[in-house]
Amino acid sequence: MNCLPYAPDGGGPQTEDKYMVYSNITQKVDHFSDSSTATWIQRYQYNSKFYNASTGLVFLMIGGEGSISPPGDKWVRDESITMMQWAKEFGAAAFQLEHRFYGPKENSPTGKQDVGSLKLLSIDQALEDIKDFINQMNARYFSGTKTHWVTFGGSYPGSLSAFFRETYPEYTIGAMSSSSAVHVFVDYYAKVSSESPRFQMDWYVTMNGGTVDCYPNSYKEFVRVYGDISYSNSLLDDV
Repeated sequence: MNCLPYAPDGGGPQTEDKYMVYSNITQKVDHFSDSSTATWIQRYQYNSKFYNASTGLVFLMIGGEGSISPPGDKWVRDESITMMQWAKEFGAAAFQLEHRFYGPKENSPTGKQDVGSLKLLSIDQALEDIKDFINQMNARYFSGTKTHWVTFGGSYPGSLSAFFRETYPEYTIGAMSSSSAVHVFVDYYAKVSSESPRFQMDWYVTMNGGTVDCYPNSYKEFVRVYGDISYSNSLLDDV
């Protein structure tokens, strides 16, 4: 792809209503349960303005930790957004899919956010949502057309974009993963607790010409307080 200028997060030309679809699909509450048939309604948005059927190119912005209700629809409606610039350049359809549990109560797998429900808020479930979404969109809008999907995401959705490409390579031709965590580890707090003082010292030495002779009392206090913070695993234990 050609290099494009920096695209602001909003404030650009808005796609006309006639090209926009705000709709939903039916998803399984638990993709990995053989006994449960429960379903929920997952929301999506579709911008067809730049779609060229001869390319079959389809972009999917994966929703993250927030609703896609306006102004959250900017990722597929604001034509200054990078993905939309590329959609225009390459003739791609553009979708955005809302992440389970981050939409309105009526568009949630259980309508609740208790521990039992949040067991269904997992990367594996989200990846299955994406897979089923692509299948349903191919049938709904692109029947008889060979589509070429590319997923997009930043931060946590960026991780999902990369994970989906790795898990289901036959569903996409590529993935854009920006500012994403792809090397994860258990017990984040313990890792940060052990590493932060060293990083803080490195920063202080750099900012003060490579010397620790004037090592500040504020840093000592930071280490004292930070080291005394208690941490509870009760929620993790429940899950």
